[in-house]
Amino acid sequence: MNSPVTERRSQPRMRNDFLQNLRIGCYGREVAARLVDVTEGAIGVELFVPLIVGSEVKIDGEFQNADFGLKIRGHGLVRHCGSRADGLFRAGISFLDITCRNLYATENDAA
Repeated sequence: MNSPVTERRSQPRMRNDFLQNLRIGCYGREVAARLVDVTEGAIGVELFVPLIVGSEVKIDGEFQNADFGLKIRGHGLVRHCGSRADGLFRAGISFLDITCRNLYATENDAA
């Protein structure tokens, strides 16, 4: 019998439907990652290398679809990381400090 899973998220997560270019800085180098989902305070990613839980990582990426474009840069804390059957790793990273910029903003948007 399956027991219910306790939800630990404090914010709802949004699934990713963006074209993306995401890099995670760890171990003195940058690795490519795929954004899986995002909340107000964290991201879920897939990557080819494991991340050490509790380590601080650099986050640098661009996400865009037809209506939205966002550039993010900052640091995060690896909250969990686990291997999957397909050889990829799934990690959750909470934001420590993050800056965001709208890629589609015009000068009129700032006024």
